Amino acid sequence: MARIPQNDIERLKNEVSVERLVESAGIALKKSGKDYIGLCPFHDDSEPSLVVTPAKNLWHCFGCGAAGGPIDWVMKIKGVSFRHAVELLRTDPALAAEGLNTLDAPVKRSHVRSLPPPVAFDADDQALLNQTIDYYHETLKQSPEAVAYRHGLRVSELCALRWTHIDFAASRIDLVRAKRSTSLPHPLSGDEMRLLRQMQRQQQDQMACAYVFMTERLGPMSPSGFSQMLARTGKAAGFGFRVHPHMLRHACGYKLANDGCDIRTIQDYLGHKNIQHTVRYTQLAADRFKGLWDE
Repeated sequence: MARIPQNDIERLKNEVSVERLVESAGIALKKSGKDYIGLCPFHDDSEPSLVVTPAKNLWHCFGCGAAGGPIDWVMKIKGVSFRHAVELLRTDPALAAEGLNTLDAPVKRSHVRSLPPPVAFDADDQALLNQTIDYYHETLKQSPEAVAYRHGLRVSELCALRWTHIDFAASRIDLVRAKRSTSLPHPLSGDEMRLLRQMQRQQQDQMACAYVFMTERLGPMSPSGFSQMLARTGKAAGFGFRVHPHMLRHACGYKLANDGCDIRTIQDYLGHKNIQHTVRYTQLAADRFKGLWDE
């Protein structure tokens, strides 16, 4: 997914009036010096605590602490992501400014086609685990987040990954493990190299950044931000449980074990100091018992 050009973001911040957005959300503003004040819609506000400053095109609530510019207002009032808020403002600022649903408002029904669930939830535990692993493997290898899955990264390791850790000439990634784990270089596959080069080109088109994973605001990805993004992805994919980043690391271990990889190799690949943290993956690999009684 292409990143939003920084000049588009700056244009929306300067051209879309926060004052008009707030008023379009049904909030009455009263002039107070150079600012305007009103009731904040994000908490139980009995006295006006929302302050809008037209000169800076910013808003701030002294009650709940929420603040920002036009994009931040749309994100908060609509409950959408940064990208979604930008797209709404690009398309129709008045539409983005619509307030929270009221009790007498007509229910809006989605016309987006629902995707089939990636796993069968009536399957037994082992089958469900295998289906989940296969889904992760086939889906994540086609996305930039494949780095977290294929290399069993913790979320902190993923967010700390820098371009200096990527050796394109040698087709490898020099991992820096957390928790005093063993740091070893991993090879990069052809599709990973293509994805990483594409990400690097997109970043160079906008601004230089030392980190591989960036937010849409062109800052380094935080562990909490990545966790929220992955949770939304899991929900959109139809999982009946909350998806968190460490599942990527576990899925990597289970995938290697199911493929017959020996436990010592898995230990070194994931950087485990203690092999007791690795045996969980081989314990659930039922295929290791196949053929024991073959004659």
